[in-house]
Amino acid sequence: MTWVKEGGQEMDLATWTWEWNDVNLRWNETDYGGVKDLRIPPYKIWKPDVLMYNSADEGFDGTYQTKVVVASSGNCLYIPPGIFKSTCKIDITWFPFDDQKCKMKFGSWTYSGWQLDLQLQDERGGDLSDFIKNGEWDLIGKYHLQWA
Repeated sequence: MTWVKEGGQEMDLATWTWEWNDVNLRWNETDYGGVKDLRIPPYKIWKPDVLMYNSADEGFDGTYQTKVVVASSGNCLYIPPGIFKSTCKIDITWFPFDDQKCKMKFGSWTYSGWQLDLQLQDERGGDLSDFIKNGEWDLIGKYHLQWA
């Protein structure tokens, strides 16, 4: 989380890493001179069409389109740095002793949960290793739900 705007009922979230496996992008390294991986522009291969459903940004996709690192095993690593701005109902009735619950709904725009299985790398609800505490608010919890 990078920013909370109480009056505007918005919250920003910085995200980066997507990983998936594409069987159509596998190759035998020995057949191609030992090439282990390639960097391919994202518009040249299939990538998940994951967006934030409750986006407060007119552009929907707040990421910079970096190249996808494709390994010979078909594993794809896409690290588009981006900031996602979500709507968040903020109630300051009990300020400064208030707790806010902000939901961020990510999902495929065209695939069902049976066709595209989104999973967090950290089962506890996301990686906060780069989280920096803020003097005005604190993150007191996190969770995730998954629907098919």
